[in-house]
Amino acid sequence: MNILVVDDHKLYCEGLITVLNHVENVVQIIEACDGAQALHTLAKEDIGLAIIDFHLPDTTGAVLLNKIKISVPETPVIIMSGADNSAMIKSIIEGGASGFLPRTLQPD
Repeated sequence: MNILVVDDHKLYCEGLITVLNHVENVVQIIEACDGAQALHTLAKEDIGLAIIDFHLPDTTGAVLLNKIKISVPETPVIIMSGADNSAMIKSIIEGGASGFLPRTLQPD
């Protein structure tokens, strides 16, 4: 399975990729640093899972999730955020996210 990781924070991205490299059946991990790059990758690659930061330089995770659900609705999306906001989490799950991943650790 190919996994797309969308995050503009390099240390978080590297940490997540380190963890994902230990998951069985992961063929390739592709990085994107913003929503535009993520949508471009999703149009070109066979992505089995997208893990997206809620706060991106050019969009929000909710907006990007909506665009993904329109363009490649079969792709599962997990949104990650350091915000502890139950209304936001509920909203993204209702918007079609497959899950929520809290970012509670400092990147260093």
